[in-house]
Amino acid sequence: MMKGGRHVLLSILSLCVFTAASAREWRSADGKQTFEAVFVGLKGNQLLLAPPKGKPSLYPITAFAAEDQSFAKNAQAIAESALKMGTQSFEVTLTLDEGCLCRMALSGNPTKAPLIYAGETFFLVGAGAEKKQPGTRVSDQLLFGAGNRTFYPIQGAETPIRAFSLVAEEAMRVWSETAGSGDPTLQSPPVIEPEIKVVTLRSMGLVLSKTGLVLAPAWIVENADTLFLHIQGKDEPATAVKTDAKLGASLISSKIALNPGRFGAKKPVEMGQNIFAISYELSSRAKSIGTPALTRGIVSKVSGTTSFLHDAAVPPDTIGGLITGDKGDVLGVFFPPPPADKNGAKSTSAIAQPTEGLTECLLTSGLANFLAETQGASAMKSSPSGEIHEIADALRGSCVPIIATRKVQIPRQIVTKKAAPQPAAGGGPATGFSISTQGVRHNAQCRFFSPARPCAATDGRPCKTCGG
Repeated sequence: MMKGGRHVLLSILSLCVFTAASAREWRSADGKQTFEAVFVGLKGNQLLLAPPKGKPSLYPITAFAAEDQSFAKNAQAIAESALKMGTQSFEVTLTLDEGCLCRMALSGNPTKAPLIYAGETFFLVGAGAEKKQPGTRVSDQLLFGAGNRTFYPIQGAETPIRAFSLVAEEAMRVWSETAGSGDPTLQSPPVIEPEIKVVTLRSMGLVLSKTGLVLAPAWIVENADTLFLHIQGKDEPATAVKTDAKLGASLISSKIALNPGRFGAKKPVEMGQNIFAISYELSSRAKSIGTPALTRGIVSKVSGTTSFLHDAAVPPDTIGGLITGDKGDVLGVFFPPPPADKNGAKSTSAIAQPTEGLTECLLTSGLANFLAETQGASAMKSSPSGEIHEIADALRGSCVPIIATRKVQIPRQIVTKKAAPQPAAGGGPATGFSISTQGVRHNAQCRFFSPARPCAATDGRPCKTCGG
């Protein structure tokens, strides 16, 4: 190690935030040698790199290709800016496909008063940001600058905002693709607030216990913002209890007392067996279940212990129904499929059709294990025998409408004005830096950065906020 290297090494390590990053390829200045290493830090002209195996070592930055030198300087600027800003707390306000909008918490002492999330609006990219739900709060995190964005709200004019990542390496990559690209048209990509549409979804549910447990299709529970059972003209709140992905079914619970039905099968389902399909629809004047429709058919295929196919016709507007044998014992249950698209539009067919002309149903006998593992669920009792019309009407009393709402984002199209690339001072190419009328140089992460005034990385004097 060179003279003074230990002091430089310790100084760099005190700023190190990239050591968890993956290795990249570094090329010598003459282009003849390459090796993989993780960027650790830069101090003056001394570059600290860590090989995948071994201890970090110091190198003169001039020993590397110009592209690598630029990477090291930008990476160090991002790390130092994050450390200078310090850890931040923030709240997610809107989740988009490419990241999420957030609000900084106002500075204060959280031990004395709750944090107020009314500070700067910024855009969080990378590292799973798109998976953070609105309302998520993150505390005491370093934020690594990832360039700028232009936010287009539904109301009001577009606003420049900063972009960050929770991972230094990710911030460096995003910054290189946008702010560091040298193209003014890419240095502040648009972030467009979508319109929010509230979609209402409906299905049937089977009452399984007096304590309010109801069997429902899994899709109506997933991502639901509100979930209700409509009983006796009122919407009773319900909550998800558990979901079985293989069955595609969920159990939901309500605090209201309900009348459970007898949905157990007396005998195993057999292929070719005659069946009745009891299809339920919502009445035209209310959210209650109307008169059931009956159709005949046969069991076309039995798929293991969880489902079977039948050929009985079902109405297109059904919210679900039951399959019974000749004597009325309940063999299976079917639900409408999920909406055809993410905007909540209804499928052209209300029932899943895995094979043309056939409908798939869950075996009531296959639900036994699912229910047995749930506290408060009653064992499925055998269905009574009798005249099919009377049984269909009696079972209706143990079927309830389920109503859910879900917020869906509707993308907006924004026509953005693309600024023509302008040469930097001295006729050079546009860069990720700008210069103010006072001669102060700002990097693309700085809130004072202006794509309309690009400059070279050495022009003017550096900004005290971003370091230029």
